[in-house]
Amino acid sequence: MGDLLKKLDEIMTSDLVRKLGGLFCLVAVIITAAAFLIGAGSVLKTMKGPVATVEATDKKAEEEATGEDHKEADDETEEETEE
Repeated sequence: MGDLLKKLDEIMTSDLVRKLGGLFCLVAVIITAAAFLIGAGSVLKTMKGPVATVEATDKKAEEEATGEDHKEADDETEEETEE
């Protein structure tokens, strides 16, 4: 059992294993930073998004929103009263 632990210790402290471990940690940090930046950008984009528009519920507001002229509506009511 002692020989196995000594052999494992030699393998784990070799330069190749230490370099591979450092490279793995560096890649993990880069991926984490990129994911954070992408997520933060997405949150900021949704915070700057347009505010929901309010729909017109009454006739005057609908006419103003569509750009209809009030005189046209008045002319129609006059024609109805003449009949």
